[in-house]
Amino acid sequence: MMISMKKIIVCLVVICLWLPTVFGQSTADQVVHNKMQNIHFMLGKWQGKGWIMKGPKQKKEFTQTENVVAKAGGIAFMVEGLGKALDNKGQIVHQAFAVISYNHQESRFEMNAFSKKHGQQITRLYQIGMKKMAWSFKDERGGTIRFSMDFSKANHWVEKGEYSPDGERWVQFFAMNLKRSID
Repeated sequence: MMISMKKIIVCLVVICLWLPTVFGQSTADQVVHNKMQNIHFMLGKWQGKGWIMKGPKQKKEFTQTENVVAKAGGIAFMVEGLGKALDNKGQIVHQAFAVISYNHQESRFEMNAFSKKHGQQITRLYQIGMKKMAWSFKDERGGTIRFSMDFSKANHWVEKGEYSPDGERWVQFFAMNLKRSID
């Protein structure tokens, strides 16, 4: 019994299309992986200084460390941040933890962030330019808090936090300027 060359080619094409879905990443997984590759500039150990307003005319300067690590094969980033007051070496003035991922169904980056002051915030993370990200959330006291991060200068992370009671007038309450640590 002779099998035609056309049937063999069709079978080989079907097998080649089928094998990656069984043994490799799905198309959705590949999209997520590729999107996370686009924000790899965030990865690394970072250190520097910043300031935060703790009340009217109560500006606290601090040293800051941030550690951003790819997890789960690169489809999620774990972010740990710790700020300690310059004038009181042990006092923690800023501490946060977050997981950044890409939601394929919604076609967007998302961040699940945790801090003592703001609790848990699940929010969208926007790419607002080349190596620039932003995110915001509603403040429990009213108004909106937003953060913008700029990684456009090599090995630098500049971030600012702002508050608005109405979405039009913004007041900066937080800033940090970090450099990537070379281990």
